[in-house]
Amino acid sequence: MNATKTVEIGNKKMAKIFMSEKDVETHFRKLLEDATGSQFLTLKKLTGENGGAWATDGVIEWTAPCSTSVKVLLETKFGTDLKNPQTRSSVLAQALYYCKKFENRGEDTPSVIFVGDDKLCFALEFGKVQEFMGAQIDWSRAPSSPDKALTDAISEKGISAHYESTLGVDGESLKKLCEELTKGCVYKVKPTKHNISAMFQYWVDHIIPQGKYSPVEMTDIFFGCVLYTEEQKIARTLSGKKVLIGGREYELNVGAMDAWFERRQRGLKPSEIEELVSMRDRIIEDDTRRRQGAFYTPTLWVDEAHSEMEKVLGSSWRDDCIVWDCCAGTGNLTRDYKFKNLIISTAESPDVQALKREGYNKSFQYDFLNPDSESPFFGEEDGDNVLPLAVKKLLREGAKAGKRLVFLINPPYATANNAGAKGTAKAGVAQTIANGEMKKAKLGACSQQLYAQFLFQCEQVASEYGFKKKSVGVFSPILYMVSGSFAKFRPFWYERYSYQSGFMFQASHFADVKGSWAISFTLWSEGKTDIKQGLPVTLKDMEDESVISLSEKLLYTSDGREASSWVRELVKGLKTFDAPQMKSGLSIGQDGRGKQTANSLFYFSNNGNSLQDSQTLAYFTSSCGSRANGTSVLAGEGWRRAIALYSARKLSKDTWVTHNDEYLAPQTELEGYDQWVDDCHIYALLENKNNMSAMRDVEYKGKKHNIHNHFFWLTRAEALKLYDDNRANGLYRDAKMNPIPYEVEEEMGEDITPQWRKEGDPYFSHVLPTLNLSPLAKEIMGDLNKLFIKSLTLRASTGSVEEKGKQIDLHLGAWDSGIYQHKKLWATDANLKADWDSLKAKHRELAKSLEHGVYTYGFLKK
Repeated sequence: MNATKTVEIGNKKMAKIFMSEKDVETHFRKLLEDATGSQFLTLKKLTGENGGAWATDGVIEWTAPCSTSVKVLLETKFGTDLKNPQTRSSVLAQALYYCKKFENRGEDTPSVIFVGDDKLCFALEFGKVQEFMGAQIDWSRAPSSPDKALTDAISEKGISAHYESTLGVDGESLKKLCEELTKGCVYKVKPTKHNISAMFQYWVDHIIPQGKYSPVEMTDIFFGCVLYTEEQKIARTLSGKKVLIGGREYELNVGAMDAWFERRQRGLKPSEIEELVSMRDRIIEDDTRRRQGAFYTPTLWVDEAHSEMEKVLGSSWRDDCIVWDCCAGTGNLTRDYKFKNLIISTAESPDVQALKREGYNKSFQYDFLNPDSESPFFGEEDGDNVLPLAVKKLLREGAKAGKRLVFLINPPYATANNAGAKGTAKAGVAQTIANGEMKKAKLGACSQQLYAQFLFQCEQVASEYGFKKKSVGVFSPILYMVSGSFAKFRPFWYERYSYQSGFMFQASHFADVKGSWAISFTLWSEGKTDIKQGLPVTLKDMEDESVISLSEKLLYTSDGREASSWVRELVKGLKTFDAPQMKSGLSIGQDGRGKQTANSLFYFSNNGNSLQDSQTLAYFTSSCGSRANGTSVLAGEGWRRAIALYSARKLSKDTWVTHNDEYLAPQTELEGYDQWVDDCHIYALLENKNNMSAMRDVEYKGKKHNIHNHFFWLTRAEALKLYDDNRANGLYRDAKMNPIPYEVEEEMGEDITPQWRKEGDPYFSHVLPTLNLSPLAKEIMGDLNKLFIKSLTLRASTGSVEEKGKQIDLHLGAWDSGIYQHKKLWATDANLKADWDSLKAKHRELAKSLEHGVYTYGFLKK
């Protein structure tokens, strides 16, 4: 191994000033890219789609004159003291996390680590620190926050470095140094049970021809080549394009194979080969399931769950506790681990047979949700649905001895007659004994959720047998911790269990489900949980058969402070009546579920209280929305609340992390809130789901109705002045004849109806002059007025547009017709489209400036 070296300092210092870490990174990247002719990779594969803590400064590779491949990992800092041993150790530990990522993916590790800040830099051959790659630490942590045990170990060894001035480094000398440090420093990655699946996937993607061989044949090729010893040579045909395995020829990309073997360790011990061969069927199964989209619990997430449980229950929990997987399927959660007292049961008879083939000879068929009762899963040949006597004895004696009962489960996520994320639901499968008991306990609609039933029944069993110490580790959606539909379940669960820890990840990592939502693994033990306190979870991701930690998130409930209740507060208890039911801004249905109060300005359809439905089920209509769960909006505070919540819902970003977040009543007393709501008026006016419109002579239940638009921004007097034009005779007449009607408001026998109502004005035209708008919002209103006037001629000559093969009456003859109606013209007319596109661009800019308010004012929590 060569000694640590650094570049020579040039005679002339470069005139350069570094203002940030990015400046330092750019400086060193340019030096090596110019010298080598290669480019740095930003390693999106390391970062995942969210980037964040895994965003390394980059890796660059090139081939040295001696045909040696050089791979340099760059790590830059700003304002640090690299001569400080603890600082230097921390930086090297961070770099090793990236190196470990390569190793876990079965890829080449860097040959050189190059570290630099705004003052000093040094290069280190990987061999100096490769011994730490075997450290027993938490490698899933973010590299920017490395495990202290690793940092201390590096510091204790005292890795020395020779420093040079950052300003004095020249690229050519640095290139030569990295090539010299790489000689004899090839770190070969060893196949293990942790990375063998990733290595196999690399062969499938890069070495084995696509679609040529079956899964069994591909594993034959892979294991036949990989498990040869160092001395053995892989037999090849004369052409060199095929290999011989067991007397059979297989066509491969042998160039890619040879390059792969240059960085892979050969000559494994017999016990190591035996361990890898034992995983052959698993790799076939996982690869087949992955490509077929079949549901299973991926091994990596099982391992992550076990790691989480070890942190809380101790490393010996599998020996110390009685562990029960009561919905085991084919045993994914336990098959790679040894347990002293393991109970494995499943409701499906074929799963029991699969479990026995896996070596679970004591597994048994048992419908956990229908204890000792008839079960839809049991046929005549399956026997009785009862808990074996040996299991009952184990539970009784375990409870008496003070042992801990641990349920480790990944239950179905279905509701009644809906398989949801897992499998095919049998008819009535959710109508279980557990479901009936939950209904008796008045736990609400969530009693239909199968995973809620499993949680409930786990507690029933633990209580029945008298376990003082109990834990539940469960894979599930996060709804039972956040959703309003579980508001009655949470007191039951939180009164009996204390939240210990958890993580969540994108549901698409479970092969056959959508990636728009999250799956969590949470661990609970005896005790209590405060409902008002948020539950911290670690966000995790999976990259090429390895789990990484992204950041932390707080799961919270909106119980008692729902934004949906806050926005309805001012109309609660008021008398409601039927009104035209609007299916969209220009479509009237003859039936619906919306109700309207007297002097309602518009209807806010506000389905649900979580972010997942915000883009589709939150919208405004001038009359009743035909869906349920909406509210009439009244003048004053009711109007401002509706504008605020509507804007918050539309400005929210729906990701798998935020998908089930619940909206809270905002902190209206915070500085800047009123200004934010003022600008939200302009945002909401042009937002796509603002379906406010004006219609004339529409029929509803045998009567003619006029629909008016309280979101129109001109007073009736202003509209009459504008329409007093030979291009707008019809509009002028409509404004004269159709002021917006109202019901007289009285107090103590006196008429207190506001003047704007008496004038027949839209409410927004009355509010607009009182708003303290930002310059951008004012500019948008100015542009809107210009476009509105510019389109008068086209408006007068256009009655309808074709939409999905039907002619849609735009009702543009109504004097208060709004943007919902006009934009269908503006988007298609050659003289107006550019102005409309410009207006939409400014609206997007306004939206970007308002996004912060969703979290700043507490509608959502991060």
